[in-house]
Amino acid sequence: MLSQRPLPTRILAMTQAQFAACFGSSEFPGAICGYTRDQDTHTVLTLLAHARPRRVLEIGTALGHMTANFTRWTLDDAQVFSLGIVQGTDKAAAGAPEQQVEHPTRNEFARFADHFGKAWKALFITADSMLYDFGRLAPLDFAFIDGGHDLEPKYVTFINPQPDKGAAVFARIALELGRRRPEIPLLVVEGRGKSDALAGLPVDLSELANLHRMANTPDPRDFYRVSRVVLTPSLWRESLGRVPIEAMANGIRVLASDRGALPETLGDAGFVLTIPERCTPSSGVVPTAQEVAPWVAISERLWDDAEFEAEHRRRALAEVERWGFDRLARQYEGFFHSVCAAPVSRPRTRAGRSWGPE
Repeated sequence: MLSQRPLPTRILAMTQAQFAACFGSSEFPGAICGYTRDQDTHTVLTLLAHARPRRVLEIGTALGHMTANFTRWTLDDAQVFSLGIVQGTDKAAAGAPEQQVEHPTRNEFARFADHFGKAWKALFITADSMLYDFGRLAPLDFAFIDGGHDLEPKYVTFINPQPDKGAAVFARIALELGRRRPEIPLLVVEGRGKSDALAGLPVDLSELANLHRMANTPDPRDFYRVSRVVLTPSLWRESLGRVPIEAMANGIRVLASDRGALPETLGDAGFVLTIPERCTPSSGVVPTAQEVAPWVAISERLWDDAEFEAEHRRRALAEVERWGFDRLARQYEGFFHSVCAAPVSRPRTRAGRSWGPE
């Protein structure tokens, strides 16, 4: 096994213009992205084209999307080594729920690798990267480590798909985002409501390739850690929005309806949007594309405008301080002290007599 001695690391911060000046600006028509963002895929392939390596290592790219890209845009005599974990191994079984879903089976590991008809360049290794002896592959000219990419915040998330939580509203938002921006992944997290309930709505979500499901989990960190935006299109008159508070505590941007106490819950953070009055938990009415257009537009801008997204992350983290334990504890303590200090008056009946013995 290679030495575990830490090696010096140099991180280069570059603007897009500086990157293009150093490495060029190439086009990669037909590149497939899978779990890796489009921009990240383009960046990696630009570096690949610049370096022109002959021995390439990739780790953790699941179904062979990046493997196919590497075989397509490397030299004809290049060798691509692809290492990953598959279902049925101890490491896969021990992963977080969202990781277990994304681990391919052994037969699926290289499903897309021959997308460009050049899989003969690739060697597939099913192993744990923490234990594998990479010395067996030396020398290497280029390495791309994508393990853990599935833990990056990347989803527009909807939690607990029930009618009163706005399942019908989410369905229309999902359809519009799927039509306009299929590269934006959507995640439905089951709770009391199951994702199968979405199939009973008068809209067809079956063709949405960007719609994902996570089973009910006792640890909300499982879905908050992979969420960039949380949708709370509740139709219920919420007395308090627990999900928005939790999301803000994780720096996640929240888009919520104006029902109940949700506007008060968000305060100066997030986005409060109107839902048509005819949309109620019992009506099952799905709003029109025009009626959810603000939800779609804000989601798209959060995806495309890094400064806008960062500003609303800052607002979320600042606003959630209102719900911090220490602050609430002081408020409750002050309230109960004031109650105890107030003079006690005996309750009276309608006739004006006091309750209890004289």
